[in-house]
Amino acid sequence: MEQGNIEVIQLQQEITVVGLNLQNSGLPISFDSLGILWERFGKEGKDIIKNRKEDGAEFGISMNKKPDYLVGVEVTNAELLEGQACYVIPKGTYVKAMICAKDHETLVGEKLQVMMKKAVNWAKKNTSDFKNEYVIEGYPGTIDKDGNLEMFLLIPVKQ
Repeated sequence: MEQGNIEVIQLQQEITVVGLNLQNSGLPISFDSLGILWERFGKEGKDIIKNRKEDGAEFGISMNKKPDYLVGVEVTNAELLEGQACYVIPKGTYVKAMICAKDHETLVGEKLQVMMKKAVNWAKKNTSDFKNEYVIEGYPGTIDKDGNLEMFLLIPVKQ
C-alpha cells in the first residue's frame, strides 16, 4: 500500500449505522468473535435492518474506550429491532486509508492488519491531535479499476 492512499479528510455529514454489537451478542470479547459477529450479521442481521440506505456501505466499528465492536450498515434513520445496536459516526476530521485486494480474505486479513498499523503510525506522525477512541472499517462494496475489492479505514482526529 502506498502512502499516497492515506490522507486527512473532512466527513461532512454524520453516518448512522445499525447492526449487531459484540457487547450484546453473547460472544466473548475477543478478536476471534469478530468474524462470528460478521457471519451472524450476514446471515440473519443485515436483511432485517429498517431504513437501509440504498447502496449504503457496511461498517465495522471498533470502540477502544469501552471494548466493543459494531457490525452494521448505513441507514437513513435508526429504527432498532430487538438485539440491534446503533452508532452514529460523527462528522469531522479523519485520517482515511484505502485498502484494495483481489479477494475478501486477503482484504480483511493480512492487508487490514498491515494498513491499520500504517494508518495509526501515519496519523500519529502527521496529525497533532490524533485520538484513538474508535476506528472505523468501511466496506462500500466497490471494485477499483484493477478489479480489486475496496475498503477504507477512518481514524478520528480532534478538532
